[in-house]
Amino acid sequence: MSILTTGVAHIIDAVKDLLDLIDSQHPLNISTDRDEKDNSFIKITFQLKNGKSELRIYNNGGSFYYFNLDGKNLERIDFNDGNLTDTGGAFHKALKALIMFDRQYSPQQVKNVDSLIDRASFGLSEVN
Repeated sequence: MSILTTGVAHIIDAVKDLLDLIDSQHPLNISTDRDEKDNSFIKITFQLKNGKSELRIYNNGGSFYYFNLDGKNLERIDFNDGNLTDTGGAFHKALKALIMFDRQYSPQQVKNVDSLIDRASFGLSEVN
């Protein structure tokens, strides 16, 4: 991989700083992996308030994946920074978008919607 170690260290620091802002007490897990096209990437996984995230870093960019607590992928946010250490770049914008998605996502709302769908499928209605 041609990602500079300082760039990865900067990304880890940025993720840690944002996790501190949302009071996350969960650790970062860092590993390497290969995707379906056999491209290698660095994978950083971490817990957010309402879900989990996986960051995949390739040579010139990457993606954030947002999963609910059941492991269902709900969102993918790509970034294409050539310079991953740029604090005003696409990586930081994608990370902020991920945090905003987590804040707006409510597992309770999704559960309520699912239960309404289940009731409707059996011909039941809900009365307020």
